[in-house]
Amino acid sequence: MRRIPGLDLARAIAIYLMLAAHIGDSDARDMDGDGISLLVHTNGIAPAVFTVLVGMTTGMIAARAPIDFARWRVAGRGIVLIALGYALTALHTAIDIVLANLGVMLLLSIVALRWSTRTLAVAAAVLALAGWWITSALQSAALEFGIANAPIIEKLWSVHYPAVAWMAYIFTGMVLTRLALTTTAKQARAVAVGAALMVVAGAVGLLFRSSVVSAAGIREENWASLGAHSNSPVEMALNIGFAIVVIAASQWFAPKAARWLWPVLALGTMALTAYTLQILAIWASDNALVYDPENLYLLVGCVALTAFAAVWSKLLGTGPLERFTTWFSTQLASRASGHAGP
Repeated sequence: MRRIPGLDLARAIAIYLMLAAHIGDSDARDMDGDGISLLVHTNGIAPAVFTVLVGMTTGMIAARAPIDFARWRVAGRGIVLIALGYALTALHTAIDIVLANLGVMLLLSIVALRWSTRTLAVAAAVLALAGWWITSALQSAALEFGIANAPIIEKLWSVHYPAVAWMAYIFTGMVLTRLALTTTAKQARAVAVGAALMVVAGAVGLLFRSSVVSAAGIREENWASLGAHSNSPVEMALNIGFAIVVIAASQWFAPKAARWLWPVLALGTMALTAYTLQILAIWASDNALVYDPENLYLLVGCVALTAFAAVWSKLLGTGPLERFTTWFSTQLASRASGHAGP
């Protein structure tokens, strides 16, 4: 698949945000007061941006291949993510691994590969608004039937990254692919829409929080929470808006700065490898990077991952996990569909 610099830049930003969420000192995990409070907001935003980008890749696969080939290719990618997600979870780090959930979302997206852009947009809106309630209902039903912790299927309603609700992000990414943000006018409109979503969501969340503070004894309702991983309509709208701004702005900026930005773009070409490496680093530190955070670690991590990606890209090309994922999903699709693929 031809590289798109803007999407590679957005993926690199998502990786930096992931690092900030995992090992950045936001004052949330220590008492020294030396952290950067703003980093606390990366906890929910980072995986959301990552998921929207996965949705965009899914949309591109669907657009560039026969439908049966595309479905098997997306299924193959989902299988790899599920397997890798469970492998990383087995390391017992302090991180809630998103990959298996993403894999389940890819499997769910197969039915939507030929949906119209309007249908995808409506589905994204409905799940952003009602995903929290749907997830809660599924959690209750799963407990009642004794399958709350059933492997793979529990990712549909898991506390972090519930696949049913988070399909809103996948569908958003597929819509952005259909819109083809290739002109300055389209990119500017997308940034405006994303920024408006962020402002409205932030205003609603802050207004409701103020009303709760002024009304003693009234507990905050989840539907208006701005908290990370609350999966409330307000938080999801904020995350979608942020993702749209990042992706559209990256589409505008990256082609103009590709010559000097290439190490960062190289990181974006191997986002899965970079995500896995940071989890392995946290595991090797026995979770000290998470429980004893310092922003120096964050800076070193960003530089180290960027340098690794730049050197690997120059010497070996595609990242190792990306190469395997492409090979596995293409082989599966070719054998199952009978097509050689695009």
